[in-house]
Amino acid sequence: MDPFVMRVGTLENVLMPGLNLNVRQLTTVDGHLPAEAAGCGPPGRCPQCAHPATRIHGRYWHRISELRAGGRRLTVRLQVRRFFCDQSQCQRRTFVEQVTGLTESRRRSSPAARSAMRAMAIELGGRPGRRLCTKLRLHGRQTALLGQLVAPPVPTRAPRTLGIDEFAFRKGRTYGTILVDIETSRPVDVLPDRGTGSVAACLQEHPGAEIMCRDRLMAFTKAMRQAAPEALEVTDRRHLLRNLSTAVEMTCRRHRACLRRPATTDAGQPSAAPATPLLDRVRQRHRKVNELAAGGLSLSTLAAACNRTAKQYGATGRKALRTSSFQHGTAARVSGVSKPRQGQPVVRPLAASTS
Repeated sequence: MDPFVMRVGTLENVLMPGLNLNVRQLTTVDGHLPAEAAGCGPPGRCPQCAHPATRIHGRYWHRISELRAGGRRLTVRLQVRRFFCDQSQCQRRTFVEQVTGLTESRRRSSPAARSAMRAMAIELGGRPGRRLCTKLRLHGRQTALLGQLVAPPVPTRAPRTLGIDEFAFRKGRTYGTILVDIETSRPVDVLPDRGTGSVAACLQEHPGAEIMCRDRLMAFTKAMRQAAPEALEVTDRRHLLRNLSTAVEMTCRRHRACLRRPATTDAGQPSAAPATPLLDRVRQRHRKVNELAAGGLSLSTLAAACNRTAKQYGATGRKALRTSSFQHGTAARVSGVSKPRQGQPVVRPLAASTS
């Protein structure tokens, strides 16, 4: 069947209203409705530095799937332009124009077609949604429908409270800028530098911020005054505490001679431990063991008289037991009996009883 070609003059106002398109012709072939159009809008802006383009690199054709029209599947063969980015600081050399409402980067279908397929995938799933797409003459495979559920679009809105801060790619050499929505704690944009021009351009892309939180960098101050003079500028708590600690530290260093030296502690005998029921029992046992040992009793007799309390002193011998300095020591370990180290007497000195 020979295709039927018809010239259209106002097709863009019927099928695609409000788009910067120049629709050239429309062809009907066996239930298929291919259209040929070209972008006719103003030069686009670089998606990385937001600078408007002034030179055209070239043109190429791009195929977009649209919703059906009159029961026929509609596809648009679109001629798009590729522009140069003449900014020396921008890493992107060329970029492709995007027709708002019809094309998006790395997409082969229009936003309206993707919205319809996403609704089918949510309500029906993969295979039932594919069968419905076939009946509605939409180009939707099972994997394409399921792919719409992986990353649903996040509703875009201008952040009300915007935070701006710098970070280091290489400390002391290369710095960048990050913009964060403080209310949701989500990043808004990341810039390759911290210059006034790039920050101001980014603020113009995200207008509507009522409160902007920044640090002391003058480039951020100038960018805010250029792009958002009506926004309220505040400083976050972290930078305030950091500035306060720095000021206090510098003041203390400046007046270091005015500070008093710490009082010297007496390195003599340690103070006696406070009296407790456990400490009193330990002191009584030590006193009883030393009194019995002074009478010439053997270790076995001491153990029987003290209910096996003297067994912990068995490795020291009678001389160490008799010469224990119970009256001049401290009660360092009264919570339990530990095994002595090699060469260390078992009788541990305790503080004198206050009674």
